[in-house]
Amino acid sequence: MRKIWLLAILSLTLIVSACGNEQAGKPVIEEDQAKSIVESGTKPEKEKEKAPKAVKKEDSSKKGKADSSTNGDTASGDNLLKEDWVAKYEDDDVVTTINVVEFTNEFTTTSGDDNTKNSLDSDILFHIKGVINNDTIKQFSFGHSLAPLTFKLVYDNKHELPLLSVTEAVDGKTFEGSYILPLEEQIFHTYAQVPLPVAKSGKSLVLVISYLDDVEEVQLR
Repeated sequence: MRKIWLLAILSLTLIVSACGNEQAGKPVIEEDQAKSIVESGTKPEKEKEKAPKAVKKEDSSKKGKADSSTNGDTASGDNLLKEDWVAKYEDDDVVTTINVVEFTNEFTTTSGDDNTKNSLDSDILFHIKGVINNDTIKQFSFGHSLAPLTFKLVYDNKHELPLLSVTEAVDGKTFEGSYILPLEEQIFHTYAQVPLPVAKSGKSLVLVISYLDDVEEVQLR
């Protein structure tokens, strides 16, 4: 009788133990799985999210880009000099540099304080701009019939056009006479009001620069 009782208790213990192991099996798998996620920083293969596809952006620089090149007015704004023109006078104590030769519609100082617009549609201004460094103790005159340095414009090898020369004040705000002050370097301007065809045509244009008996021609066109 005692043996039968012991066998019954042993059988019951085995049954309970088997049920416990079956219920505990599932949490063990989930626990190991969670541990793996924490250590690797990734989700299980079946739960991985699909990465979004990269969207290729269209290069805006190739779309609707305006052409920045312009066809400017050939009658104004272009420098007709290929390089600066430089000459020395008075035992090299007076240095004249011309750096701009152009057609324009403005009679203006560098600062713009003294400014006059050309209002004639049939004419345009021929303009020379440069610098004279006068390293002497007397005024240096230029740009008129009594001055040692004069300018003349010749169009189409036969038309001589009169020129007017003025100097900017040292501060660059106003125009002064046709002279450079002693021991000063000043900007000068020489103008000629010419018919528009002089600027528009492709005919010869020559700047004649005279210092006393020395004459030099600068071919502009």
